[in-house]
Amino acid sequence: MITLMIRRTRGVVAIPAAALATAASICYYDPPPENESALASYAGAPSGNGYNPPVPVDVPGNSYDRESKRSETPLLDVAHKNSIRFTTAAKVTYLVDTLGPRVTAAALGLSDARPLKRWASGTLDGPRSEITEDRLRILYQVVYAVAEAYGPAAASGFIRGANPNLNDDAILLLLRGDDVLDHEKRIIAATRSFLDE
Repeated sequence: MITLMIRRTRGVVAIPAAALATAASICYYDPPPENESALASYAGAPSGNGYNPPVPVDVPGNSYDRESKRSETPLLDVAHKNSIRFTTAAKVTYLVDTLGPRVTAAALGLSDARPLKRWASGTLDGPRSEITEDRLRILYQVVYAVAEAYGPAAASGFIRGANPNLNDDAILLLLRGDDVLDHEKRIIAATRSFLDE
C-alpha cells in the first residue's frame, strides 16, 4: 500500500493526478514544531500536545471513508471534551482562525471583536459573564465538530444559515439570546443530525 504524505501549509495543496492514481491513501500532517517554545505556543492543537498526526482525507479511490471515522470517535464527543479541557485562549484562537473575528464576536454576543484578541493572547482571562462562557463552550463544540468533518467554510455556513432542525433559526442567533442554555440541547441535536447525514 502506498501512502502519500503531504505537509500542511497555509496555502492550497496541489496534488498531481498521477500521485492520486497511485496512492492507496493520502494523509495531511502538521510537522512537529521546531523547539519547545513553539510547541508550548501551539495550545490550540486538537491533539493537545502541539502535534497533529497524519489525517486521511477523502479522495477518489481512497480507502478512508468518513463513516468509519465518525463511528470510531464521534466528533461531538471530542468537541465536548475539548470545550471543557481547553483554555479560553485556545478555544477563542480556534474559533477566530476558523470563523473569523466578526462571526465569532457576533455569535458570542459581543459588540466588537477587541475582547477576542485579548482573550486569545491571554492578557484578559476570559469572559466576565457566565452566559458568554456558555456561548463560547457551545460555539466551540459545534464549530469544532463541523469544521473537522467538513471544513471551516461549512462550519461558518452551518452556524450562520437557517437550520430546518431549529425551526429555520440560525445557530448564531440562538447563541446570542439570553436563554442559550435552553437552546443548547436543540443546537447539539441539530449538529449531530447534520454530521450524521
